[in-house]
Amino acid sequence: MTGNIAVLEAARAHRFELLLSVPGTVGANAAGQPEDLNGQMKNAYAAIQNTLARYKTDFSHVVMERIYTTDIDALIRNQETRKQFLAAGCRLP
Repeated sequence: MTGNIAVLEAARAHRFELLLSVPGTVGANAAGQPEDLNGQMKNAYAAIQNTLARYKTDFSHVVMERIYTTDIDALIRNQETRKQFLAAGCRLP
């Protein structure tokens, strides 16, 4: 599934001179799998990481992200997953 998401993200990514926009990343497939937020976060961040690599960059150059969720408590509980991906010098809080 992650491979499919990565391909989708590469198709949606837009480069504007030195700015790369990677919109619409999701962590679940059409069947809603995986159901848990932690699994979805791992899929979404892995897809973003793959897209960044295709453009010869990484999370250390990310300056903004927007996260939409229907379960803020689950998002808070799963911040370690986010931090694992963003640990490489990312400028996000």
